[in-house]
Amino acid sequence: MRAFFDRIEANRFAVAGVRLADLDASLVAAMRRARIVLDGEAGEPEVSPAGLVATLRRLYAIASHGVALPSVLDDRPVLLGWTGRGAEEREVVLVPRPSVALGSALGRPFRCLVLVPTARELSPTRRRRHGPGAFLEVEALEESLSVAKGRLVRVVPAARARVGARAASPGSGRAHLAGAVRWNQVRVCLVDQTLVRVDLPDRSVRCAPADFGMVNPRSRKPTVLWEALVTLCEEHGHFKTTRFGSAEATKKVISRLRARLREAFALQAPPFRRYQSGVGWRTHFDARPDLPEDGTSGEGGLRDWVQLRDKSVKRYL
Repeated sequence: MRAFFDRIEANRFAVAGVRLADLDASLVAAMRRARIVLDGEAGEPEVSPAGLVATLRRLYAIASHGVALPSVLDDRPVLLGWTGRGAEEREVVLVPRPSVALGSALGRPFRCLVLVPTARELSPTRRRRHGPGAFLEVEALEESLSVAKGRLVRVVPAARARVGARAASPGSGRAHLAGAVRWNQVRVCLVDQTLVRVDLPDRSVRCAPADFGMVNPRSRKPTVLWEALVTLCEEHGHFKTTRFGSAEATKKVISRLRARLREAFALQAPPFRRYQSGVGWRTHFDARPDLPEDGTSGEGGLRDWVQLRDKSVKRYL
């Protein structure tokens, strides 16, 4: 498998002559069956970018939502589509040349699965930071694809399967947002209108609307719940507005947001204080309109902040 995906990274789409013999015969047969390897105009086998992307969409259950199949693969990351639903939805991107474009792909603001041909650019640090369940997860095709009964199949590593099972279990919340035992150990910082940074006692995670299940399943646009969460951050944890309609409509939005946050963080306690006339709702977690300047780096430096905050927020417990 590595020999084949080496060709993708090196931009060598001709699989001709002796090079074809270098590859495993069962792999070549499976590639032909999937229409990834085709006979070119000169009668020599070549790799079809469209066939490769179509096969990846099938193996990863990717919905294209109108994204066309590519005719070429170059240095640019290729958006394959979206997989999952609700809080599990994420983009899937193929990076044909990781040595050139992996860094830029890992700077995407949306939750994403980044596919690379080989694991050559995956250092131990990158594997830890972008492993199963991460906001930006990286998966090497040479490690995840195999041949079974003459067909290409996806092999799900045990670590990824455990994360998926944990995230899907009732009441467990999102795997990468669990960890706090009470709300005053959570901080939500607004990065922009489509992204927040969630600080937990042992790590920080960037989250888009889909990570909270706050996107429309068809248009994938943020819902009113995301707008309410952004409002809370902009107002430093306070919510007193009529922008969502009548008082009854606003109460419903807050009720739905309360349930969604409890599920996302796997916390049973309510994230908001009781409504107070003239005050509105206030969060039990720290909500901020921008990134803090308290020395926490977003890489797990929240412990000192939690210790300081605990001294002044014991009334929350």
